[in-house]
Amino acid sequence: MTTFAKPIHLSSEELREKLDYRDGSLFWKVKPCKNMGAGALAGSLGKNGYRTVRVDGVLYLEHRIIFKMCTGQEPSHVDHIDRNPQNNRIENLRASSFAENAWNCGVPKTNKSGEVGVHFSRSKQKWVAYMRVHGLRHHLGYFTDFKDAVAARKAGEIMRQVDAGDLVIQEADA
Repeated sequence: MTTFAKPIHLSSEELREKLDYRDGSLFWKVKPCKNMGAGALAGSLGKNGYRTVRVDGVLYLEHRIIFKMCTGQEPSHVDHIDRNPQNNRIENLRASSFAENAWNCGVPKTNKSGEVGVHFSRSKQKWVAYMRVHGLRHHLGYFTDFKDAVAARKAGEIMRQVDAGDLVIQEADA
């Protein structure tokens, strides 16, 4: 199921009148409530690891506000390139589709090989490399050596990013 973030009801100009963006964080330009003054750090950290900011009584994800303030755009998804939900620097944010955002996910906890798109086939007694593109699973080959299967998967990821027109390659935990 695809989920879409709540649209931000303010324009980028209106957001810049209320908030100041500095080094990946938002600060209030105006006194937002009786307990907080202008210049205070806006928002709070949610249980899911994402920062949220309440503007005019409506709660928004901080990275979406920053993206709109800096670019004027409000895409369906805003992706953290380095996968860190607290790194909201504009250089680390990019507009993406649901699929592109999903491509930039980490290794699931249930993964036994330690690499996304690589598993061991008991029937063939070889490593299998595969990937999904636009909902379709693409077989990349069988490999005796685990490192060869990982290399095939990495090559497939690069080709997928070239296909999508996105040449940013971010190594996980590099």
